[in-house]
Amino acid sequence: MAFVIREGDPTTTGGIVVAGSSTHTIEYRKAARISDPVWCPACKSMGFIAEGNPTVIDEYLALATHGHAVKCGCPFGSNRLIATQNTVMADVKASVAIAPDLAVKAEAATKIWAGAIRDGSYVSQFTTSIPANDVHGLSPADPCVFAKSCVSVPIGSTDAGKGTESARNFGTIALLGTTDAVTPGGAALLGRVSGTLAGGSVESLGSWAIRGLAGAAEALGAAAGTAASTLLLAMWPRDIGDSTLYTTEQLAMLSAATTRVRFQFRKAPDGSIQVYGIHTSALSGVASVPTVAVTWNADQTAMEAHVGRITIIWTPNNGPLPSEPLIFPLPTEPVETLLVHPIPDQLDSEIEVYPAGDDITWQDCVLTFPADSGVPPVYIVFAKPAVRPLEVGPYNDLSGRSRKDGLDIDHIPAQATLKRYLLDKHPRMTPWEVEALIKNAPSIAIPNKVHQRSSETFGGRNSQSKQIKDASDLRSAVDSNFDAVRVGLLAEGYTEADIEDARSKLHSLHEEQGWY
Repeated sequence: MAFVIREGDPTTTGGIVVAGSSTHTIEYRKAARISDPVWCPACKSMGFIAEGNPTVIDEYLALATHGHAVKCGCPFGSNRLIATQNTVMADVKASVAIAPDLAVKAEAATKIWAGAIRDGSYVSQFTTSIPANDVHGLSPADPCVFAKSCVSVPIGSTDAGKGTESARNFGTIALLGTTDAVTPGGAALLGRVSGTLAGGSVESLGSWAIRGLAGAAEALGAAAGTAASTLLLAMWPRDIGDSTLYTTEQLAMLSAATTRVRFQFRKAPDGSIQVYGIHTSALSGVASVPTVAVTWNADQTAMEAHVGRITIIWTPNNGPLPSEPLIFPLPTEPVETLLVHPIPDQLDSEIEVYPAGDDITWQDCVLTFPADSGVPPVYIVFAKPAVRPLEVGPYNDLSGRSRKDGLDIDHIPAQATLKRYLLDKHPRMTPWEVEALIKNAPSIAIPNKVHQRSSETFGGRNSQSKQIKDASDLRSAVDSNFDAVRVGLLAEGYTEADIEDARSKLHSLHEEQGWY
């Protein structure tokens, strides 16, 4: 076991953790998490916590414990955290490195922290020892950028634009969406929604398909069920000709690329989808995106990119993009009218990449293709896959993708049952540990009227005696709770095979997470 780190805790180089969690405290100080800022006097730079403990989660970030590493200007591993409290501990064997995409954001944020400390806009008891005139953020390895405006930015400059402008100033953009057509390998073909693909060698990519989204490999009897529906925006940067854009060879050597524009998907209150572009200045904290290498498959018949949990597949000489019906709510405006907007430079210890609430952006990256393909690098961004009825997964994943779709994300067993089970088994478990486990607990997407009418734990039906009974045997509770909604699902026309498949997945996920 290792003690949890807090803001104000020292490091082995004489540094200090500058800020921590906005919600949880330990002995009157905020808990520190992976990506939180750290001052290092040895290299005179702001760095960030680069390791965390995944068994203790705070707002989706792993808490840091004694001995975890800090990323700063010093050789990695030479600057480590030192705990100063001795009451709250976590499993020392459970340790993870910061995810590449989060590291990109945390590194960019060090410049914001350094600037705020220099100009006095951020002051706390933990910054008083930092020399304001001698602090800097981590410097990017390369002065080039992936994309920039050809209109609002001078030749030779890599600055970001400051006013609203057309996205066409940055490059060629196409919006693609999953169709109800499926390849023999179980991937969903993508169709063009609007915009154009870059000409020349890009046309040789042939068909686009996507596999591995939530439920993608789990056929439910219909084409649309074999791949979660989503939208994908692709952008090829405009050639400026001033040597400020990365070359293909440079990008192939990078794990992350700086860019002066990023895009997001937003869902309006009425359920409509919007694409939104933002200028990403060096001080925005969001100016870098991960790079992913595209590779040929084993028999050289297709190229593949593995982006998180999904695979994008290009099959040359397989015809143009299909025109089958798309299975995702379409944006209300074509990408031809897409605008890029300025965002204010801001200080935020959590560095929210996009405005909260209506954001349904999943992830973005820059793809680099094999040299022998002749295809130029492309920036892509995904919308979160739409939740399917009867889809099973962690609650925080499903709830984050469900928006005005007539579905409820139902914990099975109920949250109150899981909380009782955890505290019975682990009476010393902290409230935020309980909350984190319940947020990640197995759940299912079902029509809200089925949930409200049929669930044996909805509203006041989940009595204390029911909670006690269910907590004593979670496996039986899953079957009991599921049997109750099964009746309503059958009445709504869902097949018995699909319903029982969902039950099996619920049991499997509980076993995978260690509930039973």
